[in-house]
Amino acid sequence: TTTTSHNTIKIKHLIDSIPQNATEPKLASQSYEGFYRPTNQEEFTNLEQSCCIYKVKQETNVTTNNNNNNNHNSNDNVIHLYQGEVLVAIPQGYSSFMIHKLSQPILANKKITKIVRKNDPM
Repeated sequence: TTTTSHNTIKIKHLIDSIPQNATEPKLASQSYEGFYRPTNQEEFTNLEQSCCIYKVKQETNVTTNNNNNNNHNSNDNVIHLYQGEVLVAIPQGYSSFMIHKLSQPILANKKITKIVRKNDPM
């Protein structure tokens, strides 16, 4: 993977951006408590945690750069995200296990995969 540049933002600011970017009113009005990364089943629920969003030229295998440490809920870790990577917002009251089960059929749909892989899916 070749990275070109990055922006840093807190998880809570990503959650705050959901209402204006949601395509369904129900999704815009829900409360969210974090994000779930389907590629490696990570959960990001510390709203004060910072993440770097990288622009990439060529994506091979999206992973985090935290030495395989799955404890991303401490303030001293920065989450590494990649533009175009799919994260699933976790609605209030849902577990990452529930989100995994609900999102798998959608993310496995070939039409959805094709849309998500576009440079600008929306």
